[in-house]
Amino acid sequence: MEEDEKIVRALNELTLVGKIVANRVINKNAVRNTILRSWNPKFGVTISDLNENIFLFKFKLEIDMRRIWNGGR
Repeated sequence: MEEDEKIVRALNELTLVGKIVANRVINKNAVRNTILRSWNPKFGVTISDLNENIFLFKFKLEIDMRRIWNGGR
Protein backbone atom coordinates (compact mmCIF):
# COMPACT_ATOMS: atom_id res chain seq x y z
CA MET A 1 0.00 0.00 0.00
CA GLU A 2 2.83 2.42 0.75
CA GLU A 3 4.18 1.97 -2.78
CA ASP A 4 0.77 2.89 -4.25
CA GLU A 5 0.66 6.02 -2.11
CA LYS A 6 4.14 7.02 -3.35
CA ILE A 7 3.01 6.60 -6.95
CA VAL A 8 -0.13 8.67 -6.39
CA ARG A 9 1.87 11.37 -4.60
CA ALA A 10 4.43 11.50 -7.43
CA LEU A 11 1.67 11.68 -10.01
CA ASN A 12 0.00 14.54 -8.16
CA GLU A 13 3.26 16.41 -7.74
CA LEU A 14 4.13 16.31 -11.44
CA THR A 15 0.77 17.09 -13.01
CA LEU A 16 -1.26 20.14 -13.83
CA VAL A 17 -4.79 20.30 -15.21
CA GLY A 18 -5.72 23.05 -17.61
CA LYS A 19 -8.90 24.19 -19.30
CA ILE A 20 -9.02 26.01 -22.61
CA VAL A 21 -11.86 28.53 -22.49
CA ALA A 22 -13.40 28.66 -25.97
CA ASN A 23 -16.75 28.47 -27.72
CA ARG A 24 -15.66 25.34 -29.58
CA VAL A 25 -13.78 22.12 -28.87
CA ILE A 26 -10.06 22.64 -29.38
CA ASN A 27 -8.08 19.91 -31.12
CA LYS A 28 -5.64 18.06 -28.84
CA ASN A 29 -2.84 18.31 -31.42
CA ALA A 30 -3.29 22.07 -31.67
CA VAL A 31 -3.09 22.36 -27.87
CA ARG A 32 -0.02 20.12 -27.80
CA ASN A 33 1.83 22.11 -30.48
CA THR A 34 0.98 25.45 -28.90
CA ILE A 35 1.91 24.34 -25.38
CA LEU A 36 5.21 22.81 -26.46
CA ARG A 37 6.20 25.97 -28.34
CA SER A 38 5.11 28.27 -25.53
CA TRP A 39 6.29 26.33 -22.49
CA ASN A 40 9.34 24.67 -24.07
CA PRO A 41 9.72 22.03 -21.33
CA LYS A 42 13.34 20.95 -21.11
CA PHE A 43 12.57 17.49 -19.82
CA GLY A 44 9.26 16.80 -21.56
CA VAL A 45 5.56 16.82 -20.86
CA THR A 46 2.81 14.38 -21.77
CA ILE A 47 -0.53 15.92 -22.67
CA SER A 48 -3.76 13.93 -22.29
CA ASP A 49 -7.28 15.10 -22.92
CA LEU A 50 -9.60 14.55 -19.97
CA ASN A 51 -12.75 16.09 -21.37
CA GLU A 52 -13.72 18.76 -23.89
CA ASN A 53 -11.01 21.43 -23.63
CA ILE A 54 -9.68 20.02 -20.36
CA PHE A 55 -6.16 18.64 -20.45
CA LEU A 56 -3.78 16.85 -18.10
CA PHE A 57 -0.14 17.90 -18.30
CA LYS A 58 2.25 15.31 -16.83
CA PHE A 59 5.80 16.53 -16.47
CA LYS A 60 8.86 14.31 -16.35
CA LEU A 61 10.65 16.50 -13.81
CA GLU A 62 9.42 18.89 -11.17
CA ILE A 63 11.60 21.76 -12.39
CA ASP A 64 9.53 22.15 -15.59
CA MET A 65 6.21 21.91 -13.76
CA ARG A 66 7.24 24.48 -11.12
CA ARG A 67 8.45 26.90 -13.80
CA ILE A 68 5.11 26.70 -15.64
CA TRP A 69 3.07 26.85 -12.42
CA ASN A 70 4.93 30.02 -11.41
CA GLY A 71 4.09 31.69 -14.72
CA GLY A 72 7.47 31.20 -16.34
CA ARG A 73 7.98 30.34 -19.95
